[in-house]
Amino acid sequence: MGPTRSARLPKRPETTVRTALPLAGAHPTARTTSPHLARRVARAAACSAVAAGLLAAAVAPAQAATAVAALPAATAATTTQGTDVALDRFGRSLTGGWGTAEVGGAWTSVNAAATFSVSANGGRQRVPVAHTASSFLHSATTTTADVRTDVALDAAPTGGGTYLSVVGRQVGTSSYHARVKVLPNGAVNLQIARSGTSLAATDVAGLSYAPGTKLAVRVQVTGTAPTTIRAKVWRASATEPTTWQVTRTDSTAGLQTAGAVGLTTYVSGTATRPVTATYSDLRVASTAATAGAVVVADVPNVVPTAAATATPTDLSVALSAAGSTDRDGRIVAYAWDNGDGTTTSGAAASHTYPAAGTYPVTLTVTDDRGATATARRDVTVTAPNVAPTAAVAATPTGLTVALDGTRSTDADGTITSYAWAYGDGTTGTGATGTHTYPAAGTYTVALTVTDNRGATARTQRAVTVAAPSNPGARPDDSNTGVPAGTALRVHDGNLTITTPGTVIDGLDIRGRVNVKAAGVTIKNSIVRGGAAATSGASLITVDGDTYSLTLQDSEVFAANPSPYINGIVGRNFTVVRSDIHHVIDQVHIIGNNVRVEASWLHDNLHYAAGVDPNHADGSHDDNIQVQVGSNLTFTGNTITGSHNAAMMITQDRGKVSTVAWTRNWADNGACTINIAEKTYGPVQGVTVTDSTFGRGTRIAGCAVLAKPTTPVTVTNSRYTDGVAVTVKKG
Repeated sequence: MGPTRSARLPKRPETTVRTALPLAGAHPTARTTSPHLARRVARAAACSAVAAGLLAAAVAPAQAATAVAALPAATAATTTQGTDVALDRFGRSLTGGWGTAEVGGAWTSVNAAATFSVSANGGRQRVPVAHTASSFLHSATTTTADVRTDVALDAAPTGGGTYLSVVGRQVGTSSYHARVKVLPNGAVNLQIARSGTSLAATDVAGLSYAPGTKLAVRVQVTGTAPTTIRAKVWRASATEPTTWQVTRTDSTAGLQTAGAVGLTTYVSGTATRPVTATYSDLRVASTAATAGAVVVADVPNVVPTAAATATPTDLSVALSAAGSTDRDGRIVAYAWDNGDGTTTSGAAASHTYPAAGTYPVTLTVTDDRGATATARRDVTVTAPNVAPTAAVAATPTGLTVALDGTRSTDADGTITSYAWAYGDGTTGTGATGTHTYPAAGTYTVALTVTDNRGATARTQRAVTVAAPSNPGARPDDSNTGVPAGTALRVHDGNLTITTPGTVIDGLDIRGRVNVKAAGVTIKNSIVRGGAAATSGASLITVDGDTYSLTLQDSEVFAANPSPYINGIVGRNFTVVRSDIHHVIDQVHIIGNNVRVEASWLHDNLHYAAGVDPNHADGSHDDNIQVQVGSNLTFTGNTITGSHNAAMMITQDRGKVSTVAWTRNWADNGACTINIAEKTYGPVQGVTVTDSTFGRGTRIAGCAVLAKPTTPVTVTNSRYTDGVAVTVKKG
């Protein structure tokens, strides 16, 4: 709330009559003009007979008595002229000094140890312990100075306190000033001083200072020989006191002439930290020596500027009016219309909406003369995110488990990532996958899913894996394929599977299978294809990052052979105890997460040179061909009968890594395992463990062939005659 305005006299055109600021010699109870009003007053109209005539004609005796309530009758009709010697609202941004005031010329800063800057409508002095910082307007000189400013500290004073001086007259190194001493406990002492000598002092009752709040300081230094000095201090948000709190006259030689004005901050030598003093709204008026009514031109109030920011979080929003400003005063009220029928107030506020949606939020700011401004922001709030639900399906086979997290759900969005902890110290990612454990036992598998807004859910389940009951038995027609005695139903034609979790059991499929869903199982079945293929084809296709298949206890072969037909092609599939034969490539891999276990891959189709239209030198048939992929495991299989390789890593489509070849019995091909690099560089993470290799390769002694730059780890693997297997580099 601003100070009380002086009573207005009736207006003449373009003329307003208000009481003037009290000057030296004025009646001690004379009513004063508000310092906020002073910011809006231009130079006083000339003291002339016309002005006096207007005053006399406009005011009846009783009214005149009200307008100049405490003045003696002899002075009530006297008019005087007022002049702004200096004015600075600090509406700029500077470092290294204060620049130039709006009226009064350039500021001079004193004390290189201090830091001077201007920002956010304030002139700042950063003052070290035991130092004084001063800013002067040497071009603003007068013998009748009326100085008013606001000041705030960034922290509570320490030690002996902080001294804030408003200089009304500086001549050489001597000065008259009001000095406000702020103590660590918040107490405020006001002094009138001549240079370093206190002339009068008082403890200001009822005034306690807290960091960040503004004090208003006003000092008058008027006349010469003697000079009258009087001062007052109050909380800037309160009404200005009607009386001066300290007054003194002084006739010291050297100060009885016009002098400059300034602002000074001193931090005591016993303080424990520096202090930043911020001065704002400085006005220095020079008035004639006789007090009385003054005819002044009234400058219209400049409306404030409203600036609103809104930061929503779920259904709540944080509101800030920090950017709102008032050029010629201050903002005294902030009102928010939240757009849902409710209101809040304050420069910073918050609100929680009852439902998601977009709401028009309106800020209204009011300045200290009643002018208002508004700003609107449309605020969109959303319901809090609902966390997803994690679900795990696990299918163990031997030491390997197939994992499926695709049944995890998110009610208000999508699941964007799947993270697995296998319970043996290793981890993985992806909606589906397989993992082979180092030993039999029960492991706790945990799945963490994350939705599109960052919420997570976790679930876990125990998985028990066991080593094969007869790890020395080689897979063949006695322990792979459809179990004896299984009754089969014939399915004529191709079969496309699009329903997640589909289980095919006991079918004789006389066509091709295309898997386009997650968690599909084909077991106890035969897939034999239809008519002979005339272009690239496969009996089973699993080609999609979100599709997955487990093929177990089944047989796959081409009933009508051709140079174009492969067995199972794709990614994200598992083959267990299955018999695949009489195709070009029995397992053709073009992606991640493939496991082949306890299966029999044998008797590839091979067409000689001139017969196979795909290759001039004859079929390039492989039991397993890997064109791109990672996390590939082949465990406990019998793999024979290829012309090119039992496992050929081509990298035709991209990088291959993490390939585990364990407890397999393999033979044939030019080399049984052939690893190429092509443009994708060395293949990383290839291991060959506990495996047996035949001597039937077309290149003698070529169990494993790799480039010199591709590392292959071979452990406890031998030829059928007992010779240890080594990697052939070439």
